Amino acid sequence: MVWSMHDQQAEMSTVHASVTIPPYQPVDGAEAEAFVAATVGADARQILNVTTSAVVRLLGDRGSCILFDGVPRVAVSTYGPTYCGGVVDVSKYPEIMTAVRARSVIAIEDAHADPRLVSVHASLPLDVRSIAVVPLVIRDECVGVVVAQSSHVRDMNLEAISTASLLGRLAARLLPVSAAVREREVFSRPSAPTSDPSAMRRSVLVIDDDDDNAGLVGEILTRAGYDTIRAEDGEEGVRIACELQPDLVLLDVDMPKLDGFGAAELLGDDLLTRHIPILFLSGSPDLMPRIRTLKHDGVDFLAKPFKKQELLTRIDLSFTQADERRKIRTEANLDELTGLGNLRLLRERLAIEQARWQRHETPISLVTVDVDKLKRINDTLGHAAGSVALSAIGNVLRESIRETDLAVRYGGDEFVLVLPHTDLEEAHLFGERVLERIRALRCNGTGVSVSIGVAALDQSGTTKIERALEESDAAAYRAKRGGGNRCCAYSSELDGASVSSRAH
Repeated sequence: MVWSMHDQQAEMSTVHASVTIPPYQPVDGAEAEAFVAATVGADARQILNVTTSAVVRLLGDRGSCILFDGVPRVAVSTYGPTYCGGVVDVSKYPEIMTAVRARSVIAIEDAHADPRLVSVHASLPLDVRSIAVVPLVIRDECVGVVVAQSSHVRDMNLEAISTASLLGRLAARLLPVSAAVREREVFSRPSAPTSDPSAMRRSVLVIDDDDDNAGLVGEILTRAGYDTIRAEDGEEGVRIACELQPDLVLLDVDMPKLDGFGAAELLGDDLLTRHIPILFLSGSPDLMPRIRTLKHDGVDFLAKPFKKQELLTRIDLSFTQADERRKIRTEANLDELTGLGNLRLLRERLAIEQARWQRHETPISLVTVDVDKLKRINDTLGHAAGSVALSAIGNVLRESIRETDLAVRYGGDEFVLVLPHTDLEEAHLFGERVLERIRALRCNGTGVSVSIGVAALDQSGTTKIERALEESDAAAYRAKRGGGNRCCAYSSELDGASVSSRAH
């Protein structure tokens, strides 16, 4: 079914405030009708969720909504609640800036080939091919954007673009009249950009089989500005915690299938969830002695019945303690020279990625970067020059990876990168791009080169991430033996030789 924007303007205006709509542009009627039905009487968060989901269906396979009220922040994300609240420097995204200035949809079918993004081609994630940016425009003001991405080249047809544009304008028109927007309940916004986790909107998983208790707690948390997720038993709660990675778990004790203590033990044993603080809410008389037996650093309890302020204070304490533990872990896991992670952080991340791969079997690649002839730089120019070269390489690696990736300094002249959701071919392309950027470096007037090896976790039957690390190291060694300044991918058929390699 296809609507004309001109023909249907009057009908949509009976439900929503009037919007200036260009005439005779085709619209997906099913999406428009669904949007109207879902947003009548909705609050700000529901409107943003509906709009983001609709734009993703039309123009991508994942996406997020960024609002510009003060510091640009992620309000909604299909990646999960942990992405919400994050500060976004939109000046680094030319597609977003263009959409905001033009007040119109920017649709890019192949981001890696589009000349409009030539300035950021080298830093584009490997799993981003198509990009669409839909501005949320009211009158002449852009209050935010919805960004949709695809991991493959996507046909951006006129009907999808027109429909997304219409929904973006309708959503923007609805948002300012929402009490949630006026009261800033969409998410907490600090006055300036910050990396402090406590300044971002937190997500709380409530695991409780009692609907009344869960509803009361959820209402308190929502009014306090938290995102809430509900699970009705321990088994469901553990599964959701592994998938969504909430910032805190509120846990009842007496539940069917798996009680609170069983759920806490599973959360504490799993590498993906052991860092999440747990707050027990229970009237059980033997709660404290049983909690002491749990092997989990961040466990606290609050006896029922409790007062609202008592609950919020205890939640704040849990977050404060979790932030302190995170800060200590971060400081202990950093390499002082480059600011990247260190060997300890790599070991922790490898264990987490191994557990994630066993659960989902999504591709994971490892990249080893070995600096060529660092000793000669140290001997001829001094160790300070060698340190400058290592620091510069570290900066290139940091700027080249996604937020979900990890870059560490593995040894004196060696770096390792962990690339989740990346297969061997994509990792090889990534390695080639990094190689080009490092070739352009000049440290104390001299050039720098590296040998890069890549391997995938499931390449040729490899199922252990430690083995994949050995394979990427073997591929880097093959690159170095070939003269360095090249990238090689591991091949078991050639016993570590590259499937392809290029030198310059």
